Parts: sequence; structure tokens; C-alpha cells
Amino acid sequence: MESCIDSLKFSRDYRASLPQYLSRFTGYRPIDDQLPYEPLGIPPFIWLKHIPLEVEVWLFAWIGAFTSILLIEAIMITNTAFHEVYHSPIIITSFGASAVLVFGAIESPVGQPRNVLFGHFISALVGTCITRLFVLDPNYHQELSRNDFSGNVFVNGALSMATSLLAMLVTGTVHPPAGATGLNAAVESAVVTLSWRYLPVVLASALIMLGWAMIINNLGRRRYPMHWWTPRSIFVREPKSEPEEKILSKAECSVMALNDLLERMHLVRSPSSRWEKVSTINSVGRSFMSGMVDECC
Repeated sequence: MESCIDSLKFSRDYRASLPQYLSRFTGYRPIDDQLPYEPLGIPPFIWLKHIPLEVEVWLFAWIGAFTSILLIEAIMITNTAFHEVYHSPIIITSFGASAVLVFGAIESPVGQPRNVLFGHFISALVGTCITRLFVLDPNYHQELSRNDFSGNVFVNGALSMATSLLAMLVTGTVHPPAGATGLNAAVESAVVTLSWRYLPVVLASALIMLGWAMIINNLGRRRYPMHWWTPRSIFVREPKSEPEEKILSKAECSVMALNDLLERMHLVRSPSSRWEKVSTINSVGRSFMSGMVDECC
């Protein structure tokens, strides 16, 4: 499996060949750059270096979350297919929780593009598939609208959410807010009515939020995404490391040095003899050990 994954990697990071004003919005920064990164080199962003980084984070988190939710709502309720054909709700509420991760905790592994996009989509798919089985009962919609205790709704909500979590764990796309996406497919009347149209609504919402996040989160002194696929580099093959047997720990070096010291000084303890010249041995041993460890490690 590892060899198959390696075969999909590029020999080098081609984002470095892009113009800087483009590559920065893919989350790329030169290897020698360190946090906090330089902001975008045009006013007013260049002035961000004069304010505390914490204040910058607060400012961009608020702007990012506000704008992303506004964009999703606008697209869902204006004269688009989502409103005219799908009759989608104004927004899928689980994206409010996603905004917290994508704009407020952008370094979180569960807030990276792979987890956001596939976590929501997989959960929507799982929740919709399970709910489609439950709605074969013609009374399901009535039981849901009455908001009374119902065995079907009761079980479906728990089953959809738990199975969505399992699917995210198996695929390595855990995104906590996506649990609510799977749950909504079972217990929200407007979402249950959407049926399979729930999938493009969720997918479009995730893409809108991620697209805006790649802009707003790269204007200042941070970067997003931290990775595209996994925390380990996916663009460039990792350099091959030396075999483990060639790498000696400091403890191994110390043992080797001590053995060599005893052999050189011909100190062999017999039942009738004692250690002699202890102070001399200690002084010579300390200096020798220090030299051996430095040379070996």
C-alpha cells in the first residue's frame, strides 16, 4: 500500500513554480519561512505586521466565518437551482460548526480540506442512504413532523450519526461537524424532504466555505491549508532515510565505548583480585568516553 501511495507523489513540489501571489493561496510557503509568515505584500495586508498576531487571528476569523456563512445562505436562497429546483433550506446548520474549525482553528488536522469536504459528503451520503430505508414507512414524515416519540425516528437518528462516524473513521476523513450532517439527514424535516438532493447541497456548501478559507486565511501571517491530503507531505516524495541498523543511539555508543575502554586497559576481574587504580581509571574513562561518544554520535 505504501508503494502505491508513493507512486502517486510528485518528484518535487510544483507549487514552488507558481507565481508567489498564486502559490500562497494553495497553502505553500518556502521551506525556509517560519511562523509568523509574511503577509500579502500589498496594502492594507502589509500593515498587519504592526498589530499583534492574536488580534489578526480574531479579525480574520470573524470576517472569514461571517462571509462564508453569508455566501452559502445567499446561494441557497437566491434564484439558483438550489432554491428553484432543490428547494433547499437556507443553510445546513452543521456548517456553522465547520466555520469554527476552518477559520478559528485552521491548524487543526480535522479542519483541513480533505476532512471538511469528504467528511461532510460521506456523512450526508450515509445519512441519506439509511433514511431512504426508513422513509419506506409512509408514516415516517408524519412522525417526524409531530415531534413525538417514534421508534423509526428515534432509531434512525442514532443509526445515521453513528454510521457516519464509522465511515469517517474508516476513510480517515473525520470532521466533527459532519456528524451533525449525517444526523440532519434523519431528523430534519426539510433535509429529509431533499432526499438525494441533499448531497449536492452539502457538497456545494463545503466547496464554497473551503474556497473562501483559502483566500482569507492566506492574506495574513498564517497559512491554510496546512496539508491537502494527510499531515505528511503529499506533493513531494520523502527523502529515503538511512537503514535503522546504521543509526546508533547514544546509549549504544556509550556501551561500545565502555567495552573498548576495558579491553584497552586489560582490566579483567578474577575471584582473587580487586579493581585497582580506581581514580586513574575513572579519570581516563571519563575523557575516553567523552571522546568516543562525540566521535560515534
